[in-house]
Amino acid sequence: MLFDRQYILTERVEVETRYDSDDEPYSWYICYVTLENKNLSHLPVSLLSEEQMSRYSIYMSTLGNRPDLFPDSPMWINTLPTRRRAMRFRGISGR
Repeated sequence: MLFDRQYILTERVEVETRYDSDDEPYSWYICYVTLENKNLSHLPVSLLSEEQMSRYSIYMSTLGNRPDLFPDSPMWINTLPTRRRAMRFRGISGR
């Protein structure tokens, strides 16, 4: 269910007739596969109730309370302790 909502999978198969070294025909299959990824962050809005969405929003804003799993996340960078101190000092010094 989630896969079908997040991805669009398109498959197309072409069959060509080719010939081997003895000029015997054989089928050559070419499979084209396209996987389009919809942004997963928009999916909860259509699946969750208002209360569930509120909890999900809190969970996402804290990165599940596991910043060590998402060290490069733009949501978490401004709340890391070293960043907070740097921002606090800039605010105090007027810069």
